[in-house]
Amino acid sequence: MAWAKFLVCLLLSAPLGLCHPGEEEKIYQHAARPLHHRSPHISQCKAAFQEPEFIKRTIERRHTEVERLRKERGIKRRASPPLVQERQLDKLTAILNKDHQVKKPFNKDTKAADLFADDGACMTAPLVSEGPLYVSGEQVRRNLTEGEAGVPITLDIQVVDAKTCLPLKNAAVDIWGCNTTGIYSGVWTYYRRPDGDATYDRSVINATALRGIQFTDDEGVAKFDTFFPGHYEGRAVHIHVIVHLGAKLQANGTITGGQIAHISQLYFDQKLITEVEKLNPYTKNVQNLTLNSNDGLLKQTTFSDDPFFRYVKLGDKVEDGIFSYIRLGVDTSAEYTVGPAAYRDESGGHQNLTGPGGDGSGPPRIPPNPTPYQRPA
Repeated sequence: MAWAKFLVCLLLSAPLGLCHPGEEEKIYQHAARPLHHRSPHISQCKAAFQEPEFIKRTIERRHTEVERLRKERGIKRRASPPLVQERQLDKLTAILNKDHQVKKPFNKDTKAADLFADDGACMTAPLVSEGPLYVSGEQVRRNLTEGEAGVPITLDIQVVDAKTCLPLKNAAVDIWGCNTTGIYSGVWTYYRRPDGDATYDRSVINATALRGIQFTDDEGVAKFDTFFPGHYEGRAVHIHVIVHLGAKLQANGTITGGQIAHISQLYFDQKLITEVEKLNPYTKNVQNLTLNSNDGLLKQTTFSDDPFFRYVKLGDKVEDGIFSYIRLGVDTSAEYTVGPAAYRDESGGHQNLTGPGGDGSGPPRIPPNPTPYQRPA
């Protein structure tokens, strides 16, 4: 029996609790979950994405957005180091080692085409779990910051039909991420601090920071102004994305109806994370940082895909802001259901007591004196 159990652990990569009886497995706020399946690969779309007019519109859109952000923040054009040679995206190590920063020189003589012609990032973002911290009923809005602190980041997410290669108009892109101290708004928060204590907070149920929805434009693009997410133990730094097709905007600013055709999680280069983590208020985060190379779910999604944002720094310092972009391939025939941990209506936020709890295993246990939700300042 002992030999059989050993083989099971080796072949199936069983949890530590099975392979090492007596050792308690750590519980994280958002444990990695297996893939449902991958979206259809859209390598056949390469020709369509290289069509001159398509490239022209893509370049102009990204260039205009970066220029607008720099002008808004009073940042002058700067010069950057030469572009680093990219690696093939055929293995996990190649993707993790790839530099997704656009580092071609950017000055008054630089052509927009030289800066934004290469999409680089994810083309077929794999379908994954929505995780245990999804909140339904969020507002359609571009700015998600709500007065919190952090490194400003603008996300440019283009949604295309994985079969026809055409941009998907009026798709509702639903995103959410944690704040600089590793806390998600809108759900009774559960995580383990280094001392092993679990912290819960009922007040967070009415918080909405760093969550929101945008409908894609004629080019299939949704844009968000948010903060670079913080980290929490057990997962690499990431942002969640759900794409709703056929959803309608309601008078109260939320969406209804339609189908969920895509679920993914998108990531950032480790060197960028390291640079951001040196800044306040990220330095106040007491949770252990999980590297990209140690994230189980990320490892599953990078064998044939590259779910990392390509990015441009708006100024010489990362705190000046970041512009990030990515393209998602969506199977328009797919339709999935999700289990929200909480939902919002006219009266505020409500925990879904029959849905996933803060620890991903059921309704959360609430202590009598929960720690208040901290808004990074």
